[in-house]
Amino acid sequence: PAFSNAPTFPNRPTMGSPPPPPSRAPRRGAVVALAVAAAVIALGAALVFVLGRDTGDSSSAVATTPLPAETSALSTVPSSPESTSSESPPSFERMATFVRDYYGLLPDDTEQAWALFDPHYAGKVGRAGFDEFWPTIRSVSVDAVEPRDASSVIVTLTFVTVDGRTESEKRWVSVVENRGQLSVYDSERIGAA
Repeated sequence: PAFSNAPTFPNRPTMGSPPPPPSRAPRRGAVVALAVAAAVIALGAALVFVLGRDTGDSSSAVATTPLPAETSALSTVPSSPESTSSESPPSFERMATFVRDYYGLLPDDTEQAWALFDPHYAGKVGRAGFDEFWPTIRSVSVDAVEPRDASSVIVTLTFVTVDGRTESEKRWVSVVENRGQLSVYDSERIGAA
């Protein structure tokens, strides 16, 4: 007699041949993916090498005891920017006049002086440091401007601080021209004058 509530059990599996073992050979898709990844890494490394190479300019300057916030801490900086425009570098006379005019704005007109910075130098100096430095200066005078290279000059400056101290320094100033406008691309203190 069959009971309607009796459990039913599944049929027992029959013993047949075992399933085939998984293949040990690498899959074609994985090999292709690895080859593509290796090629991308090699290309990236080549780009980093080419773009990161030194430009060969050995006339770099090293900052020494910079005035506060006017220059960055000890660093090696290229003496001139890599040209991205077809304009030729400004003449020494134009650079000298520009540098004299720039320092002639200071310390009183920091807004207009700041506007004469190329974005490269503005980022290096930082607006906060610039604005903190110039209120400590009563006056600045340009004593001399000499040629340095095709895109920079050496300027001799005398600062009088608000507490009456006088400090003189030499620094190089790199000048670029963009759409007819000159701007300070970079600058570093060379040393005391």
